[in-house]
Amino acid sequence: MPTREIFLAITIPCPTECSEALASFLFDLGAAGVEEQEGGLTAYFADGRTDLLEPIRRYLGELAELGYPVQPDGITCAEIADRDWNAEWKKSYTGFEISARIYIKPTWEAPPARLYPCLIEIDPEMAFGTGTHSTTRVCLRLLEAGLRPGARVLDIGTGTGILAIAAAKLGAGPIVAFDVDPVAAATARRNAVANGVHTGLDIFAGELADLPPQPFDLVLANIQRNVIVKMLPELRRRFPADTEFIFSGILGEEETLFSDALAAAGFILLEIRHDEEWLGCRAR
Repeated sequence: MPTREIFLAITIPCPTECSEALASFLFDLGAAGVEEQEGGLTAYFADGRTDLLEPIRRYLGELAELGYPVQPDGITCAEIADRDWNAEWKKSYTGFEISARIYIKPTWEAPPARLYPCLIEIDPEMAFGTGTHSTTRVCLRLLEAGLRPGARVLDIGTGTGILAIAAAKLGAGPIVAFDVDPVAAATARRNAVANGVHTGLDIFAGELADLPPQPFDLVLANIQRNVIVKMLPELRRRFPADTEFIFSGILGEEETLFSDALAAAGFILLEIRHDEEWLGCRAR
């Protein structure tokens, strides 16, 4: 019988109001799954990772500076045997509507009774972005509202590829998407094929510096605020003034900080939308 993989379970006390922010960070850190419990979260990482506690405590410190009552010293760790993650996720992940045009569901669930022009099938995997998170929802709605047919789209930090897939199904193209995590890039490629939009959708593992110079009409970035802010000067230098941007991954409390950073980098803020404690925006 093959040996079952061991996972490291890291349990982090946190209040409900910042659990989504913390879950997003943990997925970005490489969590295979995040389970919400009363009073906190448990994230599951492949065993052998020794570089996790310091960045988690640092991020909790950032949340504390924003006024959240987190407990950086309350983190606990334990080793557990591998789980049937698909069986775990099937218990709670079901299809849902983003808008009158966009519906997201797992592959194991039947299509909804009503026809949606943008029906996306995404299963939970080791990449972030199944549409349930506020940052993804607000991005999808901004994308739907502002996308022009045939627009050239770049998706930075694609995760499962959900935004790039939505852009393709809403009529954009050509589309380029990338992620620094090779697992995420491979997941996005599989999802693009499963959703029938892989033609005209180029997905690679890498960074913005690896992208050959080319024009885009719309750039999507649903990643952490500090990562976006560091990237702003390069985005300003690389793309012409008429390129539009959709940014998300920003907490509501960070609105002023992010607006100031956009202005300092030479961007014009066009629209802000809120979803729970998160926000997304369009800029040029």
